[in-house]
Amino acid sequence: MRPATHSGRLAGRTEAPAHLALQTGVSLLEVLITMVVAALALLGIMGLQLSTVKFQAQASHTTLATEQARAIMERMRSNNVAFRPGAASAATPAYIGAVGYATAAAGAAPAVNCRTAPNPCTPAQLAAFDVSEWRANLADALPGGRGVVLPHPLTGTAEPGARTVVVMWRNVNNVGAGSAAGGVVADAADPGCPEAAPLAGIRCLTFTFQP
Repeated sequence: MRPATHSGRLAGRTEAPAHLALQTGVSLLEVLITMVVAALALLGIMGLQLSTVKFQAQASHTTLATEQARAIMERMRSNNVAFRPGAASAATPAYIGAVGYATAAAGAAPAVNCRTAPNPCTPAQLAAFDVSEWRANLADALPGGRGVVLPHPLTGTAEPGARTVVVMWRNVNNVGAGSAAGGVVADAADPGCPEAAPLAGIRCLTFTFQP
């Protein structure tokens, strides 16, 4: 009996050509490059979306601030007698507040609620009620919303009857959880704020009003 031989089977086994192995390596490299490019593109899209959301929020806040400034100006126009010189003491005319974000909070309710008072409010009482309600509306409409009415101009001789209306709010950007502030970093100080040393992260919108 002749011994079995596997020479035929062994002869049929051949190794893959070198050019096929090279093509496989090139294909893997192309896949990796494509993945890196796709990841960078996605990061760019995410950054663009975050910027879009930020600008939309800023535009919305500016619109709301403008509406609130118009609201208090309409109230002052209706109560014209109160905020003109001579309606109150020369040092603190009606509607006038102190410069600064810290002093422009809503605060306590006025002594007289002109909406429910049995008798009509005096011009001074109405002015105090207007400012109180205006500041409460600002706190509801804007993040950290506050407002103040100041003489115009702020320095030098004030113009009779003219006022500067300032609406303030917090303008904060989310820059990721890895930041030192726990993911939230305030913007730089707004030079348009009337304070001598504006606070970082506080945005101010200023209007000049004269009936």
